Amino acid sequence: MAPIGSSEEQRRNFEILGDGQGIHWPELDEDISVEGMLHGSPGRRPPSATEQAA
Repeated sequence: MAPIGSSEEQRRNFEILGDGQGIHWPELDEDISVEGMLHGSPGRRPPSATEQAA
């Protein structure tokens, strides 16, 4: 579930968030919640520069 395009080494370097509510990949600056994994819900993404300019 780690970000596509990441190396295996980067995916293996993760931290459990809180009491197991999610996972954080520090080298990728990526987080995913357990709820999101179970429901297949994509994480919210910050707006891109193009979206912010509109």
